[in-house]
Amino acid sequence: GQYKNKYVHTPNTPRSGLPASSPFTVLGIETSCDDTGVAVVSSTGEILGESLASQGAIHSPFGGIVPGLAKEAHAENIDATVRDALAKANLKAEDVDAVAVTVG
Repeated sequence: GQYKNKYVHTPNTPRSGLPASSPFTVLGIETSCDDTGVAVVSSTGEILGESLASQGAIHSPFGGIVPGLAKEAHAENIDATVRDALAKANLKAEDVDAVAVTVG
């Protein structure tokens, strides 16, 4: 079934080649649909800061997501959303060890 495979989080086991004993941070960016979501996460799984720019008001008059409008809204919102998540984490961009993004 669809729940056969389960994700098992193993803290501090980076696949990047970083030493397991060294904590690291990842900036995650999610823009696969209509909202722009950003989070800063530690290697222990702790969410240090997060921000979300919703596009609900943009798409609701159309009864669904309009891809062109979503693309434009992502472009307009991404910089501020990243800055907000970093500020909530009390970090600067240069403090982040890796960036993860959605593709598709």
